[in-house]
Amino acid sequence: MISAAHKYDSRGFTLLEIVIAVGILGVMLSVAFTALNQISRTKRALDDERDSMLLANAILTRMTRELQLITDQANLLPPLNNPTKGYGVDVRLVGSPNRLSNGESGDQITFVANEAGQYVLHGQTHAGIVQISYRVEPDPDQPSGENRTFFLVRDEIPAIRPLKKAYSNMMTFPVTRSLVGLQLRYFDGRDWRDQWDEKQKQPPMLIQFTVKTRSPAGRISSYTTMVPVRRYKK
Repeated sequence: MISAAHKYDSRGFTLLEIVIAVGILGVMLSVAFTALNQISRTKRALDDERDSMLLANAILTRMTRELQLITDQANLLPPLNNPTKGYGVDVRLVGSPNRLSNGESGDQITFVANEAGQYVLHGQTHAGIVQISYRVEPDPDQPSGENRTFFLVRDEIPAIRPLKKAYSNMMTFPVTRSLVGLQLRYFDGRDWRDQWDEKQKQPPMLIQFTVKTRSPAGRISSYTTMVPVRRYKK
């Protein structure tokens, strides 16, 4: 004689039990998919942030190193299109503010520095003393508007004469095309200035610059550093 308990144990799953099991499996799969999706989004965000930090670090490191190489062994060269301008015998650095079409700062700086320790694209270099400029230029491939990015352009000219020979050896290359803004400020020992013109016979004591970049995912990041500048005896 077969007991009732044995009869119950030998039966298969009921429809209700199957539905419950499928429901539990669906919930587990949904939780697993959500977790994997969140991990993927987090990884993309971290990679995007890392790319922004690496770009900003490269810009800040380069500009910091070069600004610390400012020298008093040469004067700024006059612009090629205005050779009679001249800057005077004591002018080694000038910086001017500028406003970009997106409302951000697009400042420019030009200074005379020793070439030692500088990396130039494609291995090109100038021996001795050079004049370096950083400026912001529009990217012709970018549509106008507040979301556009700009080129950060670096110029290097050997500090030699005649003027035409110096400018014929100018090397220009874009440091990045992901720039949103570049702001420079100058500390004279008492106050911060937005401009450093030829009236200043010494370099500033400190230069603060803020770099804003746009990541591949469109996130804007801002990085600021401050550089002590070597001053020389008159």
